[in-house]
Amino acid sequence: MHEQTISLRNLLLVVFVLTGLALTACGPETLVVGLEPTPTPILRSYVNDTYGFSFRYPETWTLAEEPHLLTVSRGSLTLSIAYGWAASPGFNPLGGRTGMPAGDLIYGDKVVFLEKTIPAQVLQYERQDKMVFYDGTGLIEVDDLVFSIWLEDRKSDYAELDIPQERQAEAKDVLESFTRIEATGAPPALAPTAIPVVEQVPTPSANKDVLTYVNEDYQFALLYPSSWELEEIPAGQEVPGGQSATAVHLTKGTLRLAIQVRRPDETTVLGVGSPPASEIEERGTLRILGHEIPRQVLMHDGKVKSIFIGDRFEDLELYAQLDGGVDGEAAYEAVDMAASDQAAMEAILNSLHRTGELKTFGPETLTYENASYGFSFQYPASWTVQEIPGETVEDDVKLADAVVIRQGVFAIVVQYQRKSDPAQIAWGGDLVPGGLGYAEATLGEPVTLLGEEKYKNVWAYDGGVKAIEVNTTGKYADLILSITLADTSARFIQDAEAATIPDSAIAALDQVLRSFVLAQ
Repeated sequence: MHEQTISLRNLLLVVFVLTGLALTACGPETLVVGLEPTPTPILRSYVNDTYGFSFRYPETWTLAEEPHLLTVSRGSLTLSIAYGWAASPGFNPLGGRTGMPAGDLIYGDKVVFLEKTIPAQVLQYERQDKMVFYDGTGLIEVDDLVFSIWLEDRKSDYAELDIPQERQAEAKDVLESFTRIEATGAPPALAPTAIPVVEQVPTPSANKDVLTYVNEDYQFALLYPSSWELEEIPAGQEVPGGQSATAVHLTKGTLRLAIQVRRPDETTVLGVGSPPASEIEERGTLRILGHEIPRQVLMHDGKVKSIFIGDRFEDLELYAQLDGGVDGEAAYEAVDMAASDQAAMEAILNSLHRTGELKTFGPETLTYENASYGFSFQYPASWTVQEIPGETVEDDVKLADAVVIRQGVFAIVVQYQRKSDPAQIAWGGDLVPGGLGYAEATLGEPVTLLGEEKYKNVWAYDGGVKAIEVNTTGKYADLILSITLADTSARFIQDAEAATIPDSAIAALDQVLRSFVLAQ
């Protein structure tokens, strides 16, 4: 009888609880004891009036701002967002780092950033997510802006680090909240945006305010503002020391930028002379044709009278000098070139690029042409060529198409995609060895590819070069490249079996890079 009484009480208790829950569920003011709703995180806003963009981020993350760099952090995890004008970014991709930790880049997710769909590529090592790169390691170009974005944790132990999916999702929400607003700032007036082309006379570029000048004899071209007048000066004028070199004069008002060129075997004289009573100072560098060149400034009484640079670029020697007061009306003492004048000189010289016929590399050279994508290059005849269509790796994501130039175990893998292609394209796959972690790479010699000045990424182990890679971003062309040279029989580049690349293979890579051109 006692046991029955306990069972009856338990039954009545269950009925009472169920009835209470049913009644509370019927009304609008439902209260369930013991369950608390997950709080919705408060979103904060960041607005950049100068560059014209804004975004939101959770209050659980903190934001810090530096010139051209925003960092949004939670604990030791940081989402870095570098930004600038496409014409003059003012920052280096990935914060200027020359490398990344060990691991393999795999496709992680797609992100809609300022109406542009970009891939989130995850650096994985031993099945752990170590970093995330948005649209690879290059620049994300959106209208007149460019960005470089990555997610990393530099404080945690790398062996234990595994970025949670929840944090990656929060970073994605931050990036997808980006919107454009009206900008109070403006990009630089002179922005080289055209692909190098061969023309016989100056012709308008894609920007109506910028003209293109091409010199077929010395195979170089440059961009200059339409407000400047251009005059070609032939070689042979008598100057101190001999005869003057071929020159191009660009003039605006009292300013004149003289650019002289000659081949190494020519005996013409470089240098246009400078007024007396001045002192020479070295002020920074200019980047021209992949070279960092010291900028020499002539000073007198604290005023800038003249700026000049000079260097040799393979088969071309170049000298450039900017002078003020060349019309003869202004007294020399009054000449003081403004910062805007110096910036104009820098922009013109930065736009210099080589043109002309393909270089030949001897009788044992063949030419590969890709009619679909509109490019060609030369390669040694002793190497074989194979075109490999990119295979689908996940839903609408596929590997980039490739052409592989091979000799023995070594292969030059040229992967390519159109910048305008809306499909999700991934690099790598089985065509190149794994483990090309950028932290283990060093910067090699500079190269110019598709008009972009890039550096070789070089991986060296055990006293030998194991891999070389060059990438472009599609800055001047609707084509993006990833070109890798390595022992493709090795599974990982760090393996002891990975063969050291011989000089002949490196020469073959250089041949491909130097001869790579777009169809006219």
